[in-house]
Amino acid sequence: MFIYRRATLKDLNNIWDKDIEQNKDDKRYIKWKEEFILANKEEKIVTFVVLKDEDPIGQISVAFDPLCLKVKCRDMCVMVKKQLT
Repeated sequence: MFIYRRATLKDLNNIWDKDIEQNKDDKRYIKWKEEFILANKEEKIVTFVVLKDEDPIGQISVAFDPLCLKVKCRDMCVMVKKQLT
């Protein structure tokens, strides 16, 4: 069964723990986890998650503070852009 909702703190930790596991050699993921969870707590970013049997399989984050993504997460934005091209 699929569920779509605003991510809980548990969801965010699960999402980032999976990302860190899949990118073991890239230590930036540990920093990004802290930044994104803090930004969600401060409501500068709101993350929504798709769960299948309580396992996060998809997500999207909406940034309400443009500086949050432009400054704090610049490395991640560049990395994602490179992966898409």
